[in-house]
Amino acid sequence: MLRIPLPQTGPSPKERIHALDLIRGILILGMIGDHILYDCVTYLHVFPGAMTHPVRMALHYLGAYLFVLLSGASASVSRNNLRRGLQLAAISLVVTLVTFLNNPSNFIVFGILHCLSVCAILYALVRPALARIPHTLAPVLWAGLTALFTWLTAAVVPESGWFWLFGFENAAFVSADYYPLLPWFFVYLLGAWAGPYIFQHRLPAWFYQMRCAFLEKVGRWSLWVYLIHQPVALFVILVIREMYFR
Repeated sequence: MLRIPLPQTGPSPKERIHALDLIRGILILGMIGDHILYDCVTYLHVFPGAMTHPVRMALHYLGAYLFVLLSGASASVSRNNLRRGLQLAAISLVVTLVTFLNNPSNFIVFGILHCLSVCAILYALVRPALARIPHTLAPVLWAGLTALFTWLTAAVVPESGWFWLFGFENAAFVSADYYPLLPWFFVYLLGAWAGPYIFQHRLPAWFYQMRCAFLEKVGRWSLWVYLIHQPVALFVILVIREMYFR
């Protein structure tokens, strides 16, 4: 079990932190907007260059880092990460199957849900070993490894196509959504390190006072919103294409 020597004061870690739901809700809505933009570019052929615009790229990766960090933080207080990981892995396989049936040439091989499921499983397995790492060293280690493998996976292009799980991809690998274990597992571990600080109310008071009922609800149901929004959005985009872009 990951242990960080913090005073046991304030609410129990099991208490729901509304700010986390709120932030997760914002991230999910941002993700929905990003997917709709992708559908518009792909199927309506509008907004050329939008997907590679620097602002879009910056917001995309900022949202991704925050989402994985929050997932790691939640894992730090979860009672059964192995079960959560296996359940999420099953859902991920369904996502792969559905996207393959929709577009066999560009389906989701290893997207955000696949990555989070494997991260949860790995975290459950290595958590006892992580407890031996000094808590002051851990964030430096995880941040450093994140930076290192972000650079390595971009710089190294393997001849073999079998290293995509670890972020080393070549032109033969295609995935409509792609979040490899490296560097994202270290981002997840950084979130897990921060989790006890968050859940023991060690952040500024204003963080715990943030409220927005709508965003919190979206955040609490983030998985289902994620799973449902894309087929609905794609259906609407295709209807618009048939009506106005033929």
